[in-house]
Amino acid sequence: MVYVYDVEIFPNFFSIVLWNVNSDEKLTYYIFENHNDINNIVDLFQQNHWFCGYNSTEYDDLIIEYVLSASYRFSRITSDQITKELFEYSKKIIESNKKIYSNNLFNSFDLMRVCALYKSLKLVGIDLKHERVQDLPYEFDHVVMPDEVDKILDYNHNDVEITYKLYQSKRKQIQLRQTLSKKYGQNLMNYPDSGIANRILEKNYEEFSGTPQIVFKNINTKRDIVHFKDIISDKIKFETDYCNSLLKEIKSDSADKSTKIEYNVLIGSTVYDIKKGGIHSARESELFSTDKNNVIIDADVTSYYINLMIKYGIKSEHLHPSFLTLLQSYLDMRVKAKTIDKGGVDDQSLKIVILSIFGKLGNEYHWLYDLKALYETTLNGQLFLLMLIEKLEMNGIPVKYANTDGITVHCPTDKQELYYEICQWWQDYTDLNLEFEKYKSCINRDVNNYIWISEDDSIKYKGFFDVNRYKDVTKGYDKPIIPIAISKYFTENIPVEQTIIEHNDILNFCMAQKASEKFDIYYDSIVNGKFVTKKQQKTNRYFVGKKGGSLYKLDPEEDERISLVAGEPVHILNDVSDKNAQHYPIKYSYYIREANKIIRLFNNNQQDLFL
Repeated sequence: MVYVYDVEIFPNFFSIVLWNVNSDEKLTYYIFENHNDINNIVDLFQQNHWFCGYNSTEYDDLIIEYVLSASYRFSRITSDQITKELFEYSKKIIESNKKIYSNNLFNSFDLMRVCALYKSLKLVGIDLKHERVQDLPYEFDHVVMPDEVDKILDYNHNDVEITYKLYQSKRKQIQLRQTLSKKYGQNLMNYPDSGIANRILEKNYEEFSGTPQIVFKNINTKRDIVHFKDIISDKIKFETDYCNSLLKEIKSDSADKSTKIEYNVLIGSTVYDIKKGGIHSARESELFSTDKNNVIIDADVTSYYINLMIKYGIKSEHLHPSFLTLLQSYLDMRVKAKTIDKGGVDDQSLKIVILSIFGKLGNEYHWLYDLKALYETTLNGQLFLLMLIEKLEMNGIPVKYANTDGITVHCPTDKQELYYEICQWWQDYTDLNLEFEKYKSCINRDVNNYIWISEDDSIKYKGFFDVNRYKDVTKGYDKPIIPIAISKYFTENIPVEQTIIEHNDILNFCMAQKASEKFDIYYDSIVNGKFVTKKQQKTNRYFVGKKGGSLYKLDPEEDERISLVAGEPVHILNDVSDKNAQHYPIKYSYYIREANKIIRLFNNNQQDLFL
């Protein structure tokens, strides 16, 4: 059984609200004056349930563990004594310069850790389109009055409701951790994907190499410098002067862990940036389509960096040769898992491990660390792709896009056979595999922001254009109506004005921000003909509307005032019961203008998509 929970503490008040995700039962316990639920709290947490919170590892779990460890004494002292002691311990947790570790007195996991989030629960609530955005109603050291108890409990419930929604949205990730915990015989509930990858990789490498974890986890390869001439493959060969000049420049160079790697080369009409992590094309925003003269073909290298390591024997110097055998086994098992149960536990867990390995080569605190292996993988990977790009451009096949492990071409229709011949030559030469997909249209702002429409009319979004970006909950919440309108414009030929004016979800017009501690938030408006300034909470959700006020943050020490939406009137919408956008005074012209700013980046006419 799993309970989502949250605690609140003041000098004379303690509360805990829980939501049973299996039965939807809600529990409210508190300690205040003559009301003391200490025994109910202890009884519940001593049972074999799981308890889920948000940032609970750093706070809530520690409070509950303190309650459990002092339960006998707490059962014999007054409510005021209990709350005073818990408040002092709460301050110790918050103010301590040293991390306080859990004693694991009960089963728990923390959604902030599971999701690798670095934002407040209130901002997560905004991403989840929760109705109420509410900061703590009183200062943490506020002495609670009897008539304030219900308000605090209501706030406590609101936080639990957000946590519950997050739990429900991440059920798949939570179930994965439950299954893997049983499979590997260790508690993986509180780990993000990278932590799960570490545990699986450690266990598997121990089995493959015969080396105990206690030995290899404390060893890595540190180098003062890596000379690139020693790591560039002899198979890297170019035909043009500009690419050979780049190769010569790279081979003459070297790097240490702090070196910023950056080279660039112009091939055809595209500039390619080569950096530490991967290759990226640099082009102006553009829209191009498949038509009677050209076809869009995307080619991605299958598990590029891992396959490079396997095929070219790249590994951290201190690792046993069986490490490469382990990598190959991961790839083989992933292919099998995708065939049997795509998206299943084995498929998901292997994907997590495979995607994590390359990044660990550059983490000086990880046992895979070796800069030589990192640069040998990434530089050769980028140069191999440049060989393919060069060959295609020399044969009149324009490359429009490149990003780490793949390229996209706008291939003349009569050169498709030649395109595949060149790709086959590259695959044979490098011993790597390409996966192909055709697209109807590509709307690229840059390599990290685009809309691609495939042959079957499915749409691939990235970055700003992703209409569901906020659902990731790791990103900021910022006017989802804009990418929605832009997407409909490019994919359905619907004017942005129509989409925006007819849209009926007010929350898609909102943006949000949490101010840092140094700022106070104020809202200036006209109320009944009078100018009114009102201080606001730190976290706010708001939209641009007609005859709204001015929302800004103020640094009292520097007397610095910063508008949250420069030059535009806004309405705060921290509590919403009616989500129908038609019932709000939205300034549609602002959103239409913002959408059109993006559309004007593309020189092509809208009708080009619908020929």
